[in-house]
Amino acid sequence: TKRGTEIVRELAVFSDQSAQWGFSHGSLTETVIEALSFCRKEMDSAGIQIKTEFAKDCSAVLNFGLVKQLVMNLIRNAAHATLEKEPRTVRIETGSEGENVFVRVTDNGCGIPKGYLPKIFDPFFTTKGAQATPGSAQAAVSGVGLGLSLSQTVAQAHRGEITVRSTPNKGSCFTFSLPVA
Repeated sequence: TKRGTEIVRELAVFSDQSAQWGFSHGSLTETVIEALSFCRKEMDSAGIQIKTEFAKDCSAVLNFGLVKQLVMNLIRNAAHATLEKEPRTVRIETGSEGENVFVRVTDNGCGIPKGYLPKIFDPFFTTKGAQATPGSAQAAVSGVGLGLSLSQTVAQAHRGEITVRSTPNKGSCFTFSLPVA
């Protein structure tokens, strides 16, 4: 029931117009810290080492709830990617580059096969569950393929983008950037 509710909520974001979302000035860093606080217990209990580096001033015009959801999705995906690694490490940082502020989530996990990279933001594309390599730790993780496509929709509504660098068996780095306020 909880998973069904989550899927319906994610689909609702696709149907909304970004103009109705309510944006305001705020700190990207504070939003990331709040998102991490929601994931911290789950990460700690899974034995994941969290490394952080937060910039003090990362002002942006954003929708706090949607950005928090985007960041939580990136953190959880990073955690899932590290299932077969020791130590399991996720690095989260905020900062600014030129006219943008960013949050970067890096893991030392399984990485994304090169052939999958063009598809990862497609709705319903997933590398988890039944689509994962049989017998891999990813096969035991449920996923319907809405997280990254929803995250991309949120990034675009903020006039930003999500980029990814990934190397199989070495890990991935997702960066969400948006214009500085």
